[in-house]
Amino acid sequence: MFLVKKNLKIYYLILFITSLCIINVFTVQFNDDYNSNNNKCVPIRIKMCSDIAYNMTMFPNLLQHQKQEEAEIEINNFLPLVQVKCSEDLKFFLCTVYAPFCNVLPKPLPPCRHLCMSARNGCENLMNKFGFNWPTPLDCDNFPIDGLCVGENRTSSSNLNNSKYGQKKIVEPNLLDFIDLECPKAMKSRSMNTYQLYISNKTLDQCSLPCKADKIFPMFFDEKIRGFIRLWTSTWATISLCASTFTALTFLIDLHRFRYPIRPILYLSICFVGISSVYIIGMTSEGNHACSSISAKGTPLTTQGLDNFWCTVMAVIYYYCQISGGFWWLILCYVWYLTSNLQWGTEAIEAISSYFHLMAWGLPFLLTILLLIFPSVDGDMFTGICSMGNLNTNVLFYFVFIPLLITLIIGLMYLVLGIISLLRIRRYLKCKQSDIDTTSSKVQLLMIRISTFAVLYTIPTIIFLASIFYQSKYFDRWLTEWYSLRCNHGDRHVFGFSTSRHNCPSDLFVSAPDPLLFYAKYSSQLLIGVICAIWVSSGKTIKSYANAYSRLVYG
Repeated sequence: MFLVKKNLKIYYLILFITSLCIINVFTVQFNDDYNSNNNKCVPIRIKMCSDIAYNMTMFPNLLQHQKQEEAEIEINNFLPLVQVKCSEDLKFFLCTVYAPFCNVLPKPLPPCRHLCMSARNGCENLMNKFGFNWPTPLDCDNFPIDGLCVGENRTSSSNLNNSKYGQKKIVEPNLLDFIDLECPKAMKSRSMNTYQLYISNKTLDQCSLPCKADKIFPMFFDEKIRGFIRLWTSTWATISLCASTFTALTFLIDLHRFRYPIRPILYLSICFVGISSVYIIGMTSEGNHACSSISAKGTPLTTQGLDNFWCTVMAVIYYYCQISGGFWWLILCYVWYLTSNLQWGTEAIEAISSYFHLMAWGLPFLLTILLLIFPSVDGDMFTGICSMGNLNTNVLFYFVFIPLLITLIIGLMYLVLGIISLLRIRRYLKCKQSDIDTTSSKVQLLMIRISTFAVLYTIPTIIFLASIFYQSKYFDRWLTEWYSLRCNHGDRHVFGFSTSRHNCPSDLFVSAPDPLLFYAKYSSQLLIGVICAIWVSSGKTIKSYANAYSRLVYG
């Protein structure tokens, strides 16, 4: 018994000694690794980086400089930019590249992309003025958006570093969300009415967009491009007004000639007389109605709500005619369907035409009243018109895009059914040989005219709908990106920003909209007014005007 106990004691002793040896081996290995990593860490000797948020660095750095002396020679090239303080983040960004933060990882941590963008946005214009471009090795695309990186923590207000550049630390991308946004003085409306601007899911009260292009960071387009947009749109508006007015007059001087099923083209052309007139008024007024609000700095802002009477009138006419035009297209296709498929005569269609008017004029009226109750009127700084949904993407999508899309799709369905029916009639008449050749040719001519008009109407309508759909989906991102660039710029105080840059939203890295989007949007809509004139362009129209002139002159 005694022997067994003695053997057990020896066994436990051996086990204990073995464990100590294993622990010692791992401890030695850990210390070696720790010392190995610590040997890479050296105090920062680069003068420019002597007062940043960390004081230990590691080499080679991100640009593969082997010594601090090499890095200091190159970083000193940026000293004039640092001294003029074109960007609050330039100095810290350069230090994270040339004297990276020392860590236990085998490679230095890169700066976050938003830190690079902040430095670049503030200083690139100044560099360009002196003939220099932003260095390719410092291209912001080289730095990560997510993962471990060195950047500016915009959410935490604790443990602030005493450095005048604020707190800099390793951050995760989900910590870059901003807490609050400021409406700068250049965007702050003096109006007594309610103004609201939505930027990155935040509501800025008494805030609106500046109408004049900022020289440093113009909102979307500079004055040159805006001038081209105005010239382009005014040209199309003039052509559309002439064509749609000609169409309406042609119908009115000879209503007996244009009975159902083609009578809806008259009302469609009247709608585009209203739309093109609003564009021309907006252009000739030079945006005085669309930009009637004044900022705290005395600059014009886009009008919102019912703040300006004539802006409201323009918006009501524009929106009402826009939606009514969509309904008259639907009715046009529907009566063609009644004529071709169900063999309805002109008298039968005219008997129910009052219902068409009730739908085409009544439903847009209700939508317009609804948008006036919940003020959705706003100005378009590019064309000078007022409409609905320029600044509110929800209004643009649900009250403009959706109604027009529905009327287009349903109209096309009726149109296709009508054309299929006409094809059957044509096939039937061909079987009847020569005694009905005249009737067959008339049906064929009607098919060609209907198909041509439908295609010419559908293509620009699809382009217009695609443009406003794209705008409704990306406008908030474009606006947030522009606001971020303006908020982070070195002369932000000139624009009226007073709070810290920590309240600026992070860059979304989306490009500004292409001007072609707005060229296509405006011209495709106004082109429909021109297309309406195609239906009345014939020899009979000349005869109708000659008869009208005779009646007017000779009685």
